[in-house]
Amino acid sequence: MGALGWLLSIVAVLAIASRWARSSWSPLIGLAAAWPLTCVLMILALLLFLLVRQWWGVMTAVVVIALQVLAIAPLYLPDSHLQGTTITVLQINLRFGAGDAGAVVATIREHDAGVVTVNELTPEARAKLVAAGIDSVLPYSYTIAEPKAAGTGIWSRYPLTPVHQDDQSYAFRQIWAEAEVPGVGPVMLVAVHTRPPEKDMSSPGWLTELDTIGRQLGALRPDVKVIVGGDFNATYDHFAFRQILTGGFADAVDQAGTGWVPTWREGRWYTRLIGIDHVLTRGATAKEVRTEAIYGTDHRALIATVVVPSSSS
Repeated sequence: MGALGWLLSIVAVLAIASRWARSSWSPLIGLAAAWPLTCVLMILALLLFLLVRQWWGVMTAVVVIALQVLAIAPLYLPDSHLQGTTITVLQINLRFGAGDAGAVVATIREHDAGVVTVNELTPEARAKLVAAGIDSVLPYSYTIAEPKAAGTGIWSRYPLTPVHQDDQSYAFRQIWAEAEVPGVGPVMLVAVHTRPPEKDMSSPGWLTELDTIGRQLGALRPDVKVIVGGDFNATYDHFAFRQILTGGFADAVDQAGTGWVPTWREGRWYTRLIGIDHVLTRGATAKEVRTEAIYGTDHRALIATVVVPSSSS
């Protein structure tokens, strides 16, 4: 039992290190994604050390657990909330367009979503969403529907002006549009879908696309309010993802103090282990984040309640 405890401790220490590794090595990417699970494993290691009275192991486990708590605790501490206009943002990946269009529109209605970002939007899926009534709820849209996983779109309650951004370096479409929100003014909306890590041992494209979207977001004028929704194929525990959270950008989960919010892979509770769908803000604050199952897709919808200060604030 003591040997198993030490093995779990080694895995946990490597996972801590992986959170600060800027790497395209797929096993390290996977280890960082599994960070929340290693926190649970470390508690098991502590119990094993106590059971066999290995006191050095107990002390090691306590130190590692303390490091884990220091890393994860900020995600459970909500930011102070701004006053302003509340916008509910819904982010959903449709899994090659297979997500149930009626369920998506019902979720939009139920939560009174004002902005929806959609990944893996195929032409057929777009037609089904329109037939289900999405345009009657959110009359403004900017979409590029393409086969398989490449298509991306934005639907909005507010008038949209498409903004050109060069997305030729990406595997999938990235959509940018400026929304005119009453009482708030212009808000840049961005629908992101960066590529997943490769199945082999090296994923340079994964790292490159995260870097590219980070640079593009960082290039926006500092006074521009921004809401980003998307499948980043990266968790908060990936250093490359956290590098995007500079210049005023923040993850809605962190702002709301929601903590660990897994969105993939939907199907069974024990396979929904990692949070790769995100809503990011700048010049706004998320006060609540939750998820909801959508039939037909392997992602849960991520729903963030965002407060955007008025234009006079």
